[in-house]
Amino acid sequence: MALSMKHLSSLKNISFIRQNQTCLVAVRHRYFRKGFDPESEVLKEYENQVLGVKGKVYEKKPAKVELKPGKNYHWCSCGYSHSQPLCDGTHKTLADRNWTKVKFKPLVFRVEEEKTYFLCNCKQTKNQPFCDGTHRELEEQDKWKGKKE
Repeated sequence: MALSMKHLSSLKNISFIRQNQTCLVAVRHRYFRKGFDPESEVLKEYENQVLGVKGKVYEKKPAKVELKPGKNYHWCSCGYSHSQPLCDGTHKTLADRNWTKVKFKPLVFRVEEEKTYFLCNCKQTKNQPFCDGTHRELEEQDKWKGKKE
């Protein structure tokens, strides 16, 4: 059964995920059809994991990279690529622990001038694929956690 606009408008908490183009409405619909409780911990865990659309922290410092104009670059968004900060296709092998696949896709981008750029390696930046300093916040959180324990 396909989701119509009527179905979409009747569901609460409709959320679309920009980067991996997964629709939580479809996820919720599958859960309802299978008889799962919409407030189940499994669904909440999945939503929390996917809503952020942030990959694994690869490294808490940016990658210094020389980029050239006119070329498409594929920035790794999952954090598992072996050729960081660029994608090597590892995201295709990532699978969610439950019944669905989380599809991280690389961010395709171009630059306008040849120079050195700092690409995000922590995967938490709000200015993908470029570093915005978010890794410093992660380091501060780690320090705070260390003092607390």
